[in-house]
Amino acid sequence: MVRPGLVRACIDSARLYGSGVAAIPVRDTVLLVNEGGAELGALPREKLLHTQTPQVFKAENIIDSYALALKEGRSATDDSTLYAAAGNTVRFVPGSVDNRKLTTAEDLTWLEEQVCAAAAGLGCQAGLRVGCGEDVHLLKEGRALVLGGVSVPFEKGLLGHSDADVLTHALMDALLGAAGLGDIGLQFPDSDEKYKDISSLSLLRLVGERLSTLGYGIRNVDITVVAQKPMLAPYFPLMRELLSKALNLDAGRIGLKATTTEGTGPEGRGECMRANAVALLYTL
Repeated sequence: MVRPGLVRACIDSARLYGSGVAAIPVRDTVLLVNEGGAELGALPREKLLHTQTPQVFKAENIIDSYALALKEGRSATDDSTLYAAAGNTVRFVPGSVDNRKLTTAEDLTWLEEQVCAAAAGLGCQAGLRVGCGEDVHLLKEGRALVLGGVSVPFEKGLLGHSDADVLTHALMDALLGAAGLGDIGLQFPDSDEKYKDISSLSLLRLVGERLSTLGYGIRNVDITVVAQKPMLAPYFPLMRELLSKALNLDAGRIGLKATTTEGTGPEGRGECMRANAVALLYTL
């Protein structure tokens, strides 16, 4: 029941300090007893931690720790104990009471109950959130036309600070809006030169990572491009594949459509392209 954000935090800690072990403070009273079961006293909770998984270490250090334990004939109940016994310092990362380890048959029964409860009441159990996004970019000669990360052959391209991928921009706005994170103008301002001509797929990947860190998963997305031409349907399979990889999302959860305005308005006159998107998130 671990969340992606906790896994990432443990990995980041290991990169910086050599180890990252999820742990939470002990809340219950812990008693020390003798072999006969007689109480010898309560252990001070403020000095106790309940270790969890994930436990992440630099490979060479944890391998050496296991080698030393094997040589000395020692055993332990988790990796962090062997790591510390080898003289290493364990760095702890705040865990979660929801991060329950599945070890016994009782744990599996509990998991089945959680899954059944979520299926029975998806709306309240999964914390569904909806976001809408819309973006418009002018068409200009001499620019590449990039939509959904795909370079589409056309005599004009979209004008913008980045690659002006209007489809991906609308999708990002929908995802950010659903998570309460504003829009791409707030997250990736065009006043920042590091975003000049950047691939919108790279920004989309960052959006997906931020959602994951906040504990959100993507249920599905649906995007519509409004343009008189060119014909976009032949490029949808590749667009869907690239968007899927950027978000680590099943391609079947990505809807893509295109429509015209029957020659009316700025889209119909070939002055611009517009995209609308809807995204459905759920809490992990």
